[in-house]
Amino acid sequence: MISENLSILENLKYLPYVIGLFVALIFFLNIFFFRPILEIVNERKKRVSNMKQESREHRIQAEKLDQEFNQELNTEKKKTGELYEFKKKEVLKKNEEKINEARNTATKVVGEAKKRSEEEYCLSKEALKKDTRELTEEILKKLVPFSISTTSHSNNASSVSARE
Repeated sequence: MISENLSILENLKYLPYVIGLFVALIFFLNIFFFRPILEIVNERKKRVSNMKQESREHRIQAEKLDQEFNQELNTEKKKTGELYEFKKKEVLKKNEEKINEARNTATKVVGEAKKRSEEEYCLSKEALKKDTRELTEEILKKLVPFSISTTSHSNNASSVSARE
């Protein structure tokens, strides 16, 4: 055992070389391996962070656009509804005008027909009066002797005229 302990002590002279090589290895690994990997990891974290920030901004922008779209959609729906009501009133007004025009035309036609029938009535009445006089004269001529009929005829004709 003692000889083993002596061999360890003999190997201690190489310890500063081993420590120096270890430090040099750490130094070179740090420069050529750990720093580039840390830079890549940090750069990736920055990109991910930037992407998350852009994603939040895009989400906020999308929500704003969605709100604007919904507002414009509601505005257009309202305009469309107003336009629909306006056109509906316009059509109803035109229909009402057509109905009133048809009523006026019908009233005019009925008035003209009534006027014509009144004219025909008056003409028929006059013709009937004339026919009545003629028939009365004929009847009187046949029923009453000729001498009396002339005197009575004028009295009867005047009494028939007075009755009408």
